[in-house]
Amino acid sequence: AGTAVSRADPFARFQPLLEGHLAPLIKATARTGGIAPKVLWGNVGNWFDLLATEAQAMGADGAGDARALLDQERAPNGARNPLFAAVRHTREGRRRKVCCLRYLIPELDLCDTCPLPEAARP
Repeated sequence: AGTAVSRADPFARFQPLLEGHLAPLIKATARTGGIAPKVLWGNVGNWFDLLATEAQAMGADGAGDARALLDQERAPNGARNPLFAAVRHTREGRRRKVCCLRYLIPELDLCDTCPLPEAARP
């Protein structure tokens, strides 16, 4: 909207994106597509994590706020943060918390961040 954002609260900074755009999109997609909102939020979290990592590497303004948003389990009002820990960073690399369901698309390979154990992968 072109107005200054709070530097003290990552939820305030990203509230227009989360509540104004993503929440309605995810609600509608889950309803019409029959996909659990948790899967869709996990996909958003995966991309948000990638972008936050790239922004931090470039020294971009606001990158710390993006990372802080991903690292907080609860919003200041006590609501669950749907992006919290969507991706885990380990020595082996990045791993999603929730499966993206990509394996259901025959033309595609498994994603590189699949959380399923090797034995459970199709």
